[in-house]
Amino acid sequence: MLQLKYFYLSEPEMFYVDRTVAIQHSNDLSNVIICFDYVYSKSKAEKMNTKMKAAAMKAVERITDDMTSVEKALAVHDYIILNCSYDHEEKDYTAYDCLVKKSSVCQGYSLAFMYIMRDILGIDCTVVFTDTQNHAWNAIKIGKHWYHVDLTSDDPTFTTAEGKAYDGGGDVGVCPRRF
Repeated sequence: MLQLKYFYLSEPEMFYVDRTVAIQHSNDLSNVIICFDYVYSKSKAEKMNTKMKAAAMKAVERITDDMTSVEKALAVHDYIILNCSYDHEEKDYTAYDCLVKKSSVCQGYSLAFMYIMRDILGIDCTVVFTDTQNHAWNAIKIGKHWYHVDLTSDDPTFTTAEGKAYDGGGDVGVCPRRF
């Protein structure tokens, strides 16, 4: 078995594919077969993808043709932050979790943002991931430049003095960084 560590970071709509695969190959490696396992049945995955697309379309309801790419990105950024809470139990990792279940860790925030920006609005966007910091965020191309967008860091979530997780619902921070 081989773990495809970054598979989820490229295709948000493939949340139903398990992270492990079986690989079969001929001795000379001229034929390689990769067999995926699925978390959900085909019909359930299709229904879930339909729900995720509907949730993503809500995020773009207020976007108009005359908005700039920056304005569109900021609108999606704010929508996700205001409609998703950070999952402090670290069980929710997908764009589906972020957009439909409204709870996710950084990977889900990043996948949801990429899904909407790239797949719905047609703006170049990708997920950036670091093992050393165990964190994911986005890079988005506006004009000729790429910018970092970190929805998780911009979502004011913290732990109270009593040790309870708090999502600063209604608060949005933004810190665009260009590279």
